[in-house]
Amino acid sequence: MTINSKKLSLISLILLSVLVFAITFLITWSFVKVKKESVLPKGVFVDDIDVSLLSVASALDRVAQNSALPDRDIELTWPLGSYVLEIAKFKPEIDFPRLEKELDKALPNGTYFERAAYKRSLKKNPKVIDSMFRFDEEEFNKLTAELDSKVAVEAKDAAFIVNVFDQISISNEKSGLRVDYNKLLTDLPKNYSLGLEVMEVPLIVIKPEHTAATLSSWGIKSLVASYNTEFNVNNHNRAENLKLAVAALDGTILKPGEEFSFNAWVGPRIREMGYKEAPVLVSGEITEDIGGGVCQVSTTLYNMALLSGMEIIERTSHSAPVSYVPPGRDAAVAFDYLDLRFKNSQQNYILITAEVVKNRIYCKVFGSPLISLIQITTENLEQIPFQTKKGTTPKSGRDGTKVDTFVVKGDQKELISQDFYKPIDQIVL
Repeated sequence: MTINSKKLSLISLILLSVLVFAITFLITWSFVKVKKESVLPKGVFVDDIDVSLLSVASALDRVAQNSALPDRDIELTWPLGSYVLEIAKFKPEIDFPRLEKELDKALPNGTYFERAAYKRSLKKNPKVIDSMFRFDEEEFNKLTAELDSKVAVEAKDAAFIVNVFDQISISNEKSGLRVDYNKLLTDLPKNYSLGLEVMEVPLIVIKPEHTAATLSSWGIKSLVASYNTEFNVNNHNRAENLKLAVAALDGTILKPGEEFSFNAWVGPRIREMGYKEAPVLVSGEITEDIGGGVCQVSTTLYNMALLSGMEIIERTSHSAPVSYVPPGRDAAVAFDYLDLRFKNSQQNYILITAEVVKNRIYCKVFGSPLISLIQITTENLEQIPFQTKKGTTPKSGRDGTKVDTFVVKGDQKELISQDFYKPIDQIVL
């Protein structure tokens, strides 16, 4: 054999090897390549309609030609009632976009072996896709609103109850119910397609936020301190303002170390909230303003806070002594710049109640009993005489006042405030 012949044989052998490798690679690739077929395999049905060996588009056409909408109303039931749903009002129709997605998922997909295994499985367990219907959205929204009015029950938290003897008890919590809208939106069309005549409304149980066991663990056991002040019921606007602020305070619960803000809790004293014009003390003078009188509520609360050992963070006296508490024991508030703030100093939660009984405001705090009784005393009370000056408009004068206020707990005495109510000059011609 010549050298040229040897070269040709070698080249032929190489080419043959390459060809064998290429064919082997292509055959192997055809088996391992991931592929999605375009024809549905045998064993795929939409309800009882055989869509085997059809493209998705052709399958949709077959369903459209052979489907009949069930002509039945559905009775929706729940534990305490029922409701007959007039299907015709909901304009049911096949949801072809959703059905197309489900049929697309039924196409063989994957390697050759995966697709073959999928087709074999369909011989034993055919894939049945339920008809998918959709209802008129507006009518469905009306249905959910109507069901809500019939079915929904609000969850009720456990609550503290205080009787006339200031004894604490706890009411039990109650779970609530509401319609599970997402499940209803899924189940209703499905049950309709199956021709069912009765369907239970899917419900969600709403757990209350606070249980009796939770409240019991807070340590609110008994009355800690109480304070009350008297007001004039004949000043109707002022009395209404007091009642609004008291109602906002009633039921306040503070965690250990939590800060209370009168302005944050009661909110703005504005006409839109129901507050009315009534007398207020500004710069030592009586004038009229929206929310007048609310300072008596903050003052009553302030004295309650002192008697219960709360840590006072912010408190401001009025510009002149008020009639409903001794000097040095008042607390002025104005929503935008004056606040009463204190911190719960107890190791447990506290409950603050507030109520108006006849001509008195009562503020009480419940929690853990105090170790020592707390008292409030005022000392170094000093009257500052007013001065008489000449002017064009006569005005009565009023003496000023200086006073120191203390809290006494056992053998401990703590200075709480030193207040100075400026005198008002008398003006004579």
